[in-house]
Amino acid sequence: IGDDAVDLAVMTGGVHFCIIGVVLLAGDIPGCGTDLTPIPAVAQALALGFQALAISFPATIFFALLLNEVRNMKFKKVVQTISYLPHFLSMVIVVGMAQNIFSSTGPVNALVQAMGGEPIFWLGEEKLFWWLVAVINVWKEVGWNSIIYISTMTSMVSELFTRSTTSW
Repeated sequence: IGDDAVDLAVMTGGVHFCIIGVVLLAGDIPGCGTDLTPIPAVAQALALGFQALAISFPATIFFALLLNEVRNMKFKKVVQTISYLPHFLSMVIVVGMAQNIFSSTGPVNALVQAMGGEPIFWLGEEKLFWWLVAVINVWKEVGWNSIIYISTMTSMVSELFTRSTTSW
């Protein structure tokens, strides 16, 4: 790979990444040498998107159903407001929060150590990273997305009630 073909080269944690067009190449040779493994960036983005969708769609519906069943309106409004506030945070802020929470000295590893386990490098483990990205995305968007389902359920219930009383 020539230097003119490399659009971006980044070195993080001893692994070098080069983006050439839409293909992400990873290897351990500085300057994007010849021992690179192609990882299609589009495939990664699609996989993360599908994973987040597979988790967030049922989580959003479940959360909306739970909130719809709450009868204490004050509690319902407080929970709803708290749950949709992360939607308004920038993803940069959310990732910074995740880095602090899942760091080696963060609260998650403190809990793991308190239970007698060894600290885990959450954001550095490939298998854990994919799931963490999906879970963080769900946390960020589940409250906002549930508003649509709650409003639909609320209008459906009143419409069905009106129809049931007028048809008898």
